[in-house]
Amino acid sequence: MGLLYRFLKLKNPLLGVGAAFFFVAFVHASTSSVSPNHHPSYPLGVVGIILLGFGGFLQFRQDWIREARRFKDRVLYDASFWQQAFDAMPPAFIKAVSADQDTYQAKHIAESHALSQIQGRDRPGDPADEERKIIRADHQRGDEEALTNGESRYLESIDTYGTNPARQILTLKTAFEHGGRTFVVGWFITVELPETIDQHEHYHAKETSGQVTFGLIGAPDEGIKVRIGDSARRAAEKRRSRRTENPAL
Repeated sequence: MGLLYRFLKLKNPLLGVGAAFFFVAFVHASTSSVSPNHHPSYPLGVVGIILLGFGGFLQFRQDWIREARRFKDRVLYDASFWQQAFDAMPPAFIKAVSADQDTYQAKHIAESHALSQIQGRDRPGDPADEERKIIRADHQRGDEEALTNGESRYLESIDTYGTNPARQILTLKTAFEHGGRTFVVGWFITVELPETIDQHEHYHAKETSGQVTFGLIGAPDEGIKVRIGDSARRAAEKRRSRRTENPAL
């Protein structure tokens, strides 16, 4: 009875019903003098076994899907939901990579609204323009690095605006394969250029848990308002206290 009770408690009702059918048929057959193969409850037992087998398969499949799937809410498997979520993200993009012998092309197939807003519509421009060629070459090298190493971090200029010091971005890209195809996804933030980077190939940025640590640049009464949370305020107070106690920090 304890085993039957456990079956009845399972989320898949077929297991509980099948167990009940088989249990009833087994009890009737064991208390009767009629041959089990000719007992009236024999079909009931067969149905119970079939339900147990099918219910067990469904239960296993549900458990496998639950473990294989990353998300719990079904809305996260809706493509239209991700389209809206993608447009709500910071400047982000997706490129599809097509290889041709030793060369490849990575073409934009999706851009978030924020990227379109900051960069504007992608215009061919003058292919002979020197600054535009430099910008495009930087973007391609970032793609190549992502494809070679899995990810890339590149300090470069926004396309279509030229190498304007006020329009610089830090682009982070990741390459992955899906459905036999290769893609590069990335996002960027606008940055103010560090001093004297023109003499170096790499800039060593501070990191936190493998991620680039960004610093806020103040613009009193002019920039975008960013609300300060109590936890951040408390952390700033602790840092100020430590620096007061030890100015060398």
